Amino acid sequence: MPKEAMETAIRRRAKYELGLEDIQDISVVLPDYRYTTPPYNGIIENEFCPVFVAHTDAEPISNPEEVEAYRWVPWHDYRQLLEFEPDKISYWAKDQYKQLKDLQPFASL
Repeated sequence: MPKEAMETAIRRRAKYELGLEDIQDISVVLPDYRYTTPPYNGIIENEFCPVFVAHTDAEPISNPEEVEAYRWVPWHDYRQLLEFEPDKISYWAKDQYKQLKDLQPFASL
């Protein structure tokens, strides 16, 4: 929404997409993240989407109009998934990982 504070927008989208009403400790980890996908069925995505992290104790209740599927994955297991089953991970998530893996707190996980 125009002129909406970023934290307000994050909370609004977390509630709408994931049913999460109580997220805490929101911080940006990749403020300038942008990606452009290779062509797929004639479509190229070119998006600017900074990456934020937050904490919650709640279990998501995903909105099927926004989220096809999700699962909680410990960071170590996510690294394994990227290495051994990369076709199960979206282009942008693989691209983000290249930048996230060396940042704190991710590097120590």
